Amino acid sequence: MRKVLVNIGCGFTVGESWLNFDASPTLLYEKVPFLTYIYKKNEAPFPKNVKYGDITKKRLCAPDTADAVFASHVFEHLAHDEMQSALQNIFAMLKPGSVFRLIVPDLENRARKYIENADKKRPEASLEFISATGMGMKHSPKTLFQKLTRLFGHSQHLWMYDVIAMESELEQVGFVNVRKCIFNDGDIEEFKEVEEEERFKSAFGDEVCIQCEKPNDPSSP
Repeated sequence: MRKVLVNIGCGFTVGESWLNFDASPTLLYEKVPFLTYIYKKNEAPFPKNVKYGDITKKRLCAPDTADAVFASHVFEHLAHDEMQSALQNIFAMLKPGSVFRLIVPDLENRARKYIENADKKRPEASLEFISATGMGMKHSPKTLFQKLTRLFGHSQHLWMYDVIAMESELEQVGFVNVRKCIFNDGDIEEFKEVEEEERFKSAFGDEVCIQCEKPNDPSSP
């Protein structure tokens, strides 16, 4: 029987063995031909095997059916309560004993760099920190294209995490065996189809990369 593998917020990184989902509005308007003449955000359209799916709103497969779930650089684009809803849906989707792997930018690394720069009295320290978190807006959108990109882009970061915070969020939902992970150390071979080494690190160091499992007895956290 074929495994049920769910790749959330995939963008253009798709796996042939995976159900690839993205919640970008671009996916929807690309299906309406005349809209692409009015506004075209990406040079190429989304791959054909990407489906629209918003994990904050609903499960993307039936309960207790997913053999693995992967989410790379997704949760920083969600409000905190949306991230919690997403985790609950992912937990419900997974089979008992199955694996979830995630990556988000590491707030601690960026904060440490800010303190280092601030201690050196660098006037750019605060600007560089906000830019590094992806949460600020240096320039307001002025042209129609810029405004549409802000509306449809979903590129803004809404919340940031360090390792301790993300591990706590996962444990509160019920995940167990929560551990840091590295590129290509997943328990399932198919993770290699969707993992990109450069997403595990940044100029600031390792990102928050975590693997966890749904317990074999989900009623027991």
